[in-house]
Amino acid sequence: MGLWFAFSWGYTIILSVVYGAVVGWVAKEMIHWAEERNYVDRESFLVFAISLALFVLGTCGLIGTDDVLACFIAGNTFTWDDWFRLETKDDSLQPTIDMLLNVTIFLWYGAVISWELFNENSIMPIWKLVVLGILVLLLRRLPWVFAMHKWIPQIEEAKQAVFVGFFGPIGVSAIFYLFISLEFIQDHLSDGEDKPREDVQKLGETIRIVVWFLAVCSVVVHGLSIPLGKLGYLAPRTLSRVVSENLSDDAHIVERRRKVPLIGGWLAGLSKSDAESRPARGPIVIAGARPIRATPITRVDVSGTSTPRRDREIRFPDEIP
Repeated sequence: MGLWFAFSWGYTIILSVVYGAVVGWVAKEMIHWAEERNYVDRESFLVFAISLALFVLGTCGLIGTDDVLACFIAGNTFTWDDWFRLETKDDSLQPTIDMLLNVTIFLWYGAVISWELFNENSIMPIWKLVVLGILVLLLRRLPWVFAMHKWIPQIEEAKQAVFVGFFGPIGVSAIFYLFISLEFIQDHLSDGEDKPREDVQKLGETIRIVVWFLAVCSVVVHGLSIPLGKLGYLAPRTLSRVVSENLSDDAHIVERRRKVPLIGGWLAGLSKSDAESRPARGPIVIAGARPIRATPITRVDVSGTSTPRRDREIRFPDEIP
């Protein structure tokens, strides 16, 4: 029991938390001070977080403490006031590196996972695994983040606390501790032939099944939540806009079909009645003018054939028969 408190709690957990917090705070103050005085260029500023992570992992590995926990604490301390995130929000370097690392890691997960263990094992049936996955995803993070969101500067509203509490993926760290646990069982809880003791004979298989299944549940639920959430938010608006546009177009088409023939018929009847009511042209009489023979005018009808127009001449009043 003394070894457990001294080594596991003191050296592995508490030392990792303290070391990560100190390194993260010192790194934040140093990069802030250097950036205000233009002592650091833009490229070095953007990759500072990656350098900090590698530094914490390397130094914790040297002293033998928990490097993953220390790196987590250092990252939270480094971005506690949200200054570094705001300064690099328009940069695409870190998101690109994160995406490449995530894709590589989860491709490896999918390749090495034993899918058949979820349904064919002597430890836990599949329905219990499903219930366990639901309870863990709901109760592992959400209640605590919601209860403490008033002391977190970045969370201003209750709905933001629910969002942050729900999205707590189970992935790299869980699989890392899975292999650490299996290694511990093999090294310290086994006999001379590397066989687990009788009291922990099924412990390794249980841990392997539960952790892998929870990781799969997290990937499925958290991976599909954002696309489905966006779809549920945008689909009603898009469908409403499309339906309204279609109804508007149909109404315009019906209105055009209804009005155009009426207008066309009315214009045609108007032009016809105007032509019928127009008097026939005869000789043009101008008093005191000399007779001028009019030049023939060629008229083109709609059928495309050319017909010469009737000649007209101007006569004096005394010449009219």
